[in-house]
Amino acid sequence: MAKRNITIYLAGRFMKYRGYPDWRDYLVEKINEELEDIPLGQEVDIKFYDPRTDTPQGKGFAKFNDCDREGVLSSDIVFFFDIAPDNVQEDPGAVNEATIGIENSKIVIFCTEMSVIHPMFGNYCSGAISIGMDSGIEFIVTLVEHGIDSFEAYHQMVEKRKRLRLVYS
Repeated sequence: MAKRNITIYLAGRFMKYRGYPDWRDYLVEKINEELEDIPLGQEVDIKFYDPRTDTPQGKGFAKFNDCDREGVLSSDIVFFFDIAPDNVQEDPGAVNEATIGIENSKIVIFCTEMSVIHPMFGNYCSGAISIGMDSGIEFIVTLVEHGIDSFEAYHQMVEKRKRLRLVYS
């Protein structure tokens, strides 16, 4: 069988997460751990496009640049992690990256750890909204396991969304 290549662009604010230097480090480690337990029918090569290391960010505040755009265009999936601490503006660079992904028919997974999802995100992504990083990791693992063009992958994502319970306070 032919080797499958999947590239995932990691869009979102640069921030520490659960004891890791950045949320991207947590995500990559957990995805690799999950995939060790899955018997993939063919060899899969996963590349994570990480703007911290794959684009020239300079010193200090990260900025959106052409390399970010090229990274999105060369990816199959854009994983947009919305992690905004209290009283901090949303990350405009990540919004740009997700928009470029949508405009170019990429799979865009919107992941948040906030209890409320802004209504604009309902149709903003490829039907993949996850509340919590671990739920977002499940989406990625499902796409890797079944293939990004597989109906089964999308069916499983829809079934998982049906079990989602929103809690209002």
